[in-house]
Amino acid sequence: MVLDASLALAYVMPDEDSPTARQLMARIEEEPALAPTIWIYEIASGLRMGQARKRLTSEMADSVMTTLTELHIEFEHPNGHQLMKLSHQTGLTIYDASYIALCLKHELPLASLDRRLVQAARDLGIVVLT
Repeated sequence: MVLDASLALAYVMPDEDSPTARQLMARIEEEPALAPTIWIYEIASGLRMGQARKRLTSEMADSVMTTLTELHIEFEHPNGHQLMKLSHQTGLTIYDASYIALCLKHELPLASLDRRLVQAARDLGIVVLT
């Protein structure tokens, strides 16, 4: 599966209870997930926003970052030309299009809680795990 940062963040945020996120993140122990290289920046940004909004302490954010970076996730750089094409076609940001690009290239399902990304994936015939 291609793992979107929204799902990983829902899994680790203490004030979110997402059975879907728990179930899908458990699968990573058995089969590695794939993510675009932008994933770590999105995770760090989400954790930083969580700190700013008092959802996480600095210690919690550090612990969560360690947990997430130790998961079985393989990273890949999507093709820039394909990103621009997919972004134009779907209306998604280049960042979100990177998840779609990996799903299409590797014929993998998308694991995401991002509504716009999920809809774009479904419109392109990608299986979505939600």
